[in-house]
Amino acid sequence: VERVARELGRAAGVSEIVFYNTRTRSKQASVYRRQAWLSGTFGAAPYRLLKFLPTDARLDDARHRLSLTTARELAHANPLYVQAALRGAQQSDLPSTGTLRQLDMPTIIFSWEGDRTHPVSTAKILADTLPNVQSLVISKPGEISSWTDKLCDFLDLLNVGGRHRSAA
Repeated sequence: VERVARELGRAAGVSEIVFYNTRTRSKQASVYRRQAWLSGTFGAAPYRLLKFLPTDARLDDARHRLSLTTARELAHANPLYVQAALRGAQQSDLPSTGTLRQLDMPTIIFSWEGDRTHPVSTAKILADTLPNVQSLVISKPGEISSWTDKLCDFLDLLNVGGRHRSAA
């Protein structure tokens, strides 16, 4: 979704699209910490080995596919960059509500039920705090593919260069 959103934004002349990775979850910080250690200790090898593991057909949902795609991308990334990014993610959290209230650009927030990394509760906090939220999209994992159309509709509402569906 991020790649498509950035492409659509560039095509529409949008100067900045911010993907805010919130962390109001201590368990996820622990996951990031372990993954950073793994990457720092073993490099990309653990991610490269994932392709040899059998996949469970019951897990063939959007969330599982997203996790596998991310792991495959990490297999080809510089392990030092991966480690640094994971350490940064471990330490990140929402800015203060005062800071969030100062961000007055039009905003769309995407969240899906059951996402432990970016919980719906955090999306709702953002929606209640940011002053110019145009849309809060809460989906089930299998509905993530609809986000591209919703993003296009959002960009069309901003009237930044006309229809965007052809750019996707």
